[in-house]
Amino acid sequence: MTRKSSTEAKTSRRQTKLKQEHDEISDDEKPNNTRNLTNMDLNEPELTQEHVQLQPLEENVMVTSDELIIQRNETIDEESAIELKMAMNEEYSDSEADDDEDVEDENRKAENDKSRRRLPVSIKELIDYHSSNGKSIKEIVDRINIVCKPEEKISYGYVQKYLYRKRLEATTAKKARYYRKKYGFVYRRMRRKPILTDVHRQSRIQWCQAHVEDKFDQDIFIGKTTLKPFLASLNQLKGQTPDPSQPRQQTTLHLWGAISRKGASPLQIFDGPLTTAMYLETLLENVVPFIAENYPDGHRFHQDNNPKHSAKLSQEFLSSTGINWVKSPPRSHDLNPIELVWTELIQNVAKRLPKTLGQVIVAVKDYWKTLTPEKCSEFIDKLSNVVPKVLEKNGEWVSLA
Repeated sequence: MTRKSSTEAKTSRRQTKLKQEHDEISDDEKPNNTRNLTNMDLNEPELTQEHVQLQPLEENVMVTSDELIIQRNETIDEESAIELKMAMNEEYSDSEADDDEDVEDENRKAENDKSRRRLPVSIKELIDYHSSNGKSIKEIVDRINIVCKPEEKISYGYVQKYLYRKRLEATTAKKARYYRKKYGFVYRRMRRKPILTDVHRQSRIQWCQAHVEDKFDQDIFIGKTTLKPFLASLNQLKGQTPDPSQPRQQTTLHLWGAISRKGASPLQIFDGPLTTAMYLETLLENVVPFIAENYPDGHRFHQDNNPKHSAKLSQEFLSSTGINWVKSPPRSHDLNPIELVWTELIQNVAKRLPKTLGQVIVAVKDYWKTLTPEKCSEFIDKLSNVVPKVLEKNGEWVSLA
């Protein structure tokens, strides 16, 4: 409405101006009423009878804005010329207003395009755009395949793999802890459980039934473990200069010992594989004196059916020295309390951070000195709690800790 009223005002002002210009023209300067308003030369000859008989042309002639739109061989008076000129100015003003409207529409459209969010260009940006808006993978695939070229169409698996990798890159330790807590996951270290067959379970049940009410006052439990003290530290920084005093090659120590309610036997340390000869020598030097000193009235010597233990030479040695061997069930570390001793020993050595092999051996011997009869009894007492649980689970493996 405002634009239309402004256009009408412009038209009325132009009409008023043209009338004022016409009134100011003198009579001498006024054009002849019978003259053709064309671009004809002033020296043009007068019309003859032949010219009058000519038929007027049917086509119209367009002239400039200062002239009028007339037909050839026609004459108009002064008032008609003014009216035509006013009509032409009014039509020109309307067309100018339409042009202004088109320019304003284009400007408004450009402003809307600027304010509108920029659309993504690549396929990955399109996936991110729709994913941030909460679209499912199927909806993302359908929307992208509609607008992209046939050779650029994507599949469900492509979008799924891309989103998975992006989430994986954005995952941090803090987020992992948050989601574990949110969904009820609890961090636990995986336990090493041996694979048990029906024969193993049956032998475990028989052993537990025989010792279900036993206090293990006269029992000696032996065991062997391997210690690797110089594995790469997880706390060592990348690019950090290694300690020159630390051995560059991995060193492995083998430990052999025995515990009872009377304390621990002497510890045997060696760096090679344990052979039958070494095993018998260890028994002769460490176990036989320990039994003679602490169990003169009787004992039970628990060891499994290892080839070194069940060899013919070993059986002859045990019978000749008077050692009462009680066979432990196979794959039953949970029924041997010395396994708890090895676990605590390895943790104690790691806390001391030894840098040389000598420091490792000193740390091992220092811990072995702490195995008093009271401390060994604490480890053996836990076996009394494990035996009933093994029977309840029909011979399945039970944690000793």
